[in-house]
Amino acid sequence: MNLRLLEIDTSNIQQDQVLALFEDFSCLDVWQSSGSQQTSIRITLQTTQVEAVLNRLREHLPALGNPKVLILPIETVWPMPDIESPCHPTDGRLSREEIYAKVAQPLQISRSQLGMVVLSTLIAAIGLLKSSEAIIIGAMVLAPLLSPILGVAVAAVLGDFILAKRSLKIGGISIGLALGLSVLLGIVFPIPPELPEIMARVRVGPLDVGLAIAAGIASALSLTTDNQNAIVGVMVAVALLPPLVVLGLLLGSGEWTLARGALLLVVTNVIGLNLAATATLMAQKLEPQYQWQQWRAQHYTQWVMGIGMVLLLGIIGLITWRHPEILDVFLQAS
Repeated sequence: MNLRLLEIDTSNIQQDQVLALFEDFSCLDVWQSSGSQQTSIRITLQTTQVEAVLNRLREHLPALGNPKVLILPIETVWPMPDIESPCHPTDGRLSREEIYAKVAQPLQISRSQLGMVVLSTLIAAIGLLKSSEAIIIGAMVLAPLLSPILGVAVAAVLGDFILAKRSLKIGGISIGLALGLSVLLGIVFPIPPELPEIMARVRVGPLDVGLAIAAGIASALSLTTDNQNAIVGVMVAVALLPPLVVLGLLLGSGEWTLARGALLLVVTNVIGLNLAATATLMAQKLEPQYQWQQWRAQHYTQWVMGIGMVLLLGIIGLITWRHPEILDVFLQAS
């Protein structure tokens, strides 16, 4: 449900000043309970209003004694709201704070996270060797490789160097661990390269570029909305882990020529995902909370978008050079 509950703890002396900040907001339900020294103010509001309310509070925090604010999702309310009411909650972007929490929380080095990378790599390798799509899909869902890419995109549009550094660190460790384990598996169990699930991931075509871009847009939309199930579909669709495991298996088996194709597919997925996710977050007007961060955010997004576009155009050029028939089809269509 696209409603949030904001609980604000402030002093009894300043409660009237806090309440006055919300007078010009429509569709807010406000109530309060007072103790001996503290007052708890609760507000129910639409998801799309959260960021504006928090911005208003932030502007007046020093004068109000820095009240603590909790943001809680609401599953349902009673009585049920009138669906024809202008205050009926509609779809919209989550607040900056909620998006940041969603992307930053999974970015941690822990035994469980590293264990998930190891297990998903083993499952993907087994699925590739058995040519079982069902097993490979299971590995895609388990692999925690999407969060670091989304973390870089969010860090760029918010100008957050710490989040960017953390995302790159976690992403590098996860990818390095999955690739290293895959190389060891390829050394111990040399693979026949003619396996269909292997051969399907050693070539890059225009559809793979389009898939990475579409998945990047979908991943950003799932991050900025309440649609929790969409992220699972993105994990399956973009298939970050299987090409990475194929790359490691081929390197371990000494299949250098085929490994280059798998590497190109991995790079295409990562670049397409990050580029599309960053552009989608910018289109949704996700911006830094402080004025002084805006220049940094603009600088970061220019670098991410610029480098991403150059690399993506290079990949498209390489695909066209390897498969000139694609250009002929395009010229005939135009």
